[in-house]
Amino acid sequence: MLNNVNKGKVAETTAICYLNLRYSIIDYNYSTRYGEIDVICLDYEANEVVFVEVKSTSYLNTLAAVELFTTRKLQKLMRTLQMWLASTKIFANFSYRIDLIALDMNYYHYSVKALKQYKNIEYF
Repeated sequence: MLNNVNKGKVAETTAICYLNLRYSIIDYNYSTRYGEIDVICLDYEANEVVFVEVKSTSYLNTLAAVELFTTRKLQKLMRTLQMWLASTKIFANFSYRIDLIALDMNYYHYSVKALKQYKNIEYF
């Protein structure tokens, strides 16, 4: 059975594969002392930098993945993305948004039961 770190890596890899079909991946697992951003990508159609948080649950867990995203996590994410934007001047003219990828995973079979992307979770 996978431990929580490995479950997170499987979920993030799944999310990156999904996002890569829609956006250009810029970075992933960007971390500062304030927190971590799971995936950073570029939405050319919307001219936006998209900061993505990945949350997952297993078939043994009844708590929905979206419920795992807390106000505290959003605050940490906001501080971290501000640092990323300040250090990456090339995207200064882009707006940004925060998305959540919620996964319901069956880790025993390495399969995805459900994947949902919530856009603009800052206003969720």
